[in-house]
Amino acid sequence: MEEHRLEAADRAEKAARDVAEALKEFRLRSADAARLLRALGVNNVLALDETDHRMSWRLTAALKPLVGHVRRFGQIVFPEARSPYDQPWRAEEQAIVGRYISKALKGDMQ
Repeated sequence: MEEHRLEAADRAEKAARDVAEALKEFRLRSADAARLLRALGVNNVLALDETDHRMSWRLTAALKPLVGHVRRFGQIVFPEARSPYDQPWRAEEQAIVGRYISKALKGDMQ
């Protein structure tokens, strides 16, 4: 029994570190994309604070099933019972940013 618990701890640690690395890469790539979009006349849609805000909501939505209706998991406090960010992350980002990229590439930023 203890071995299974410790194996689960190993998997949880690896998954947490993998999430941190993936989010770090997402932030870097978002910053690069924001610079390119600004050069094309698009402002704020990929600003780091906006990107961080969306991803933090998504991360809490992904973790929320861990505790059910409780709003705390140790030091983590979940902001509300349901999140508007519980859809697939890629699809949401594409929906938010895609229209701006399309307009920018067409030179239509009105």
